[in-house]
Amino acid sequence: PVHNIIQSGTGNGSSFSTAVTLGSNNNWIHVMQTGDANQFSVHQGTSRASTGNRTTLTQTGNYNEGTGTQFGDDNTITISQLGDTNIVTVNQSQNENSATVDIIGNSNGGGLLSGAAATLAASNGLSSGLIEQDGMRNSSLYTVTSSDNNQFAFLQHGDDNSITGSVNGAGGNSATVVQNGSMNTANFTQNGGGNVVSVNQ
Repeated sequence: PVHNIIQSGTGNGSSFSTAVTLGSNNNWIHVMQTGDANQFSVHQGTSRASTGNRTTLTQTGNYNEGTGTQFGDDNTITISQLGDTNIVTVNQSQNENSATVDIIGNSNGGGLLSGAAATLAASNGLSSGLIEQDGMRNSSLYTVTSSDNNQFAFLQHGDDNSITGSVNGAGGNSATVVQNGSMNTANFTQNGGGNVVSVNQ
């Protein structure tokens, strides 16, 4: 089905729970919430001509927030949150963009970045938990494995950019990546705690 939303627990969607799709072919939104007080909001497409926009959001735990906006065609958002109080927002425009966020842990996103990451984020109007891709064929992959209190923010405005980030360990890491042109690649790995990554390009 175009929209498939399954909620198990108490208070899921009590603050916001929106699934809106404009388009004709191969658009869908799948949401699975298990736990309490998890929230979601997804908007896809600009008209009946919009095709191929797909969002999958899985939240297992409590107080997680997942937000996705896709305007254009053939865009994909995949968010998995296992734990509590994780916050992810993805905004994608134009066509063929892909964003995947896989979080196992607590309180990732939605907090305060530190050091050079905070400075770069502030200068570009970014906040932790936001992944924004404005051009075409951009990809973002962010994975947090058994780690808490990690803050992140990406921004890609051109075409054919790629960001891959991986976080493991104690937590409390910060990362901000801004790529405004085209065909840029940024990869980072944070193992342990209190690491700071800041990339501009």
